[in-house]
Parts: sequence; C-alpha cells; structure tokens
Amino acid sequence: MSDWSEQMAKKLKNRSQGKNPQSVGASETEKMKKEHGPKLWEAIKSDALFQIANLNSDMGRDVLATEKGSSQNDFVVVASTDDGVHRSHIQFEPESGRLLYKTDKGREDAFELAIGRDHKLAFHDGMTPYSSGSIAKQILEALLD
Repeated sequence: MSDWSEQMAKKLKNRSQGKNPQSVGASETEKMKKEHGPKLWEAIKSDALFQIANLNSDMGRDVLATEKGSSQNDFVVVASTDDGVHRSHIQFEPESGRLLYKTDKGREDAFELAIGRDHKLAFHDGMTPYSSGSIAKQILEALLD
C-alpha cells in the first residue's frame, strides 16, 4: 500500500460511515442552530420590546406597538407616526437559521445563523456578526425612518 491509497481508503471509509470531517462540522453547526437559534430569536424579540417600551416612554405616547404574527416565529411591529401607520414583519426560519424583516415601506434585510471567527453562533449579514440588540435597533430604525 502507498500513503495515498491508505489516506484515500480512510477518507472513503469515513465518508461511507458519515464521518467525514466536513459533514461532522456541518452537522455540529446544524445542531447548534437548532438548539440556540430559537434562543437568539427570543433575545431579538426581547430587545425589540425593551427598545419599544423605552421609545414610547421617551415620546410620552405609544409610537410603537406589536401585533401577533401568524406563528411563534413571526413578530410584527407597528409604528404610528405623523406620516401614518406602518408595519415591519420579522420572521425567523428555524430550519434554515434565517431571520428576515421587511417593512411596508420597502426596507428589508436578512441575517443568517452562522459560527463566526470567534467560534460563537450569531446572526450574520455576510461576514459581519450582529448582536440581538443591534438587529432589534436596525429593524426599528428601518420602520421609523
């Protein structure tokens, strides 16, 4: 046997047993998304509710409110401003680890759950990780701007 044939045989055996290094890494990432994704989604909703309460208090009136979404993975924020009533629909897709938001004014963005350079799971826009607080603020600003 040669070194190449030994290495290739090992690689093929691992692959057939579902243990190749790439699939192990991917399965670990998927496991982390399923376990921690809903917690990060809840943190974004909590941070949004905190900022909504603070803004309403600072304004002395209810500028922002929430509506029930169609599921636990949907969240709707309603803004009542001088230029009318506007909504932002926020949706978390636990299967894919995607967070999407879209305002009825046409502003939208998407974030993907990924493990960053710091080896932590977070929502990312491209290569940039975002905290739950910064995502909540971005969504509210997009609605109010």
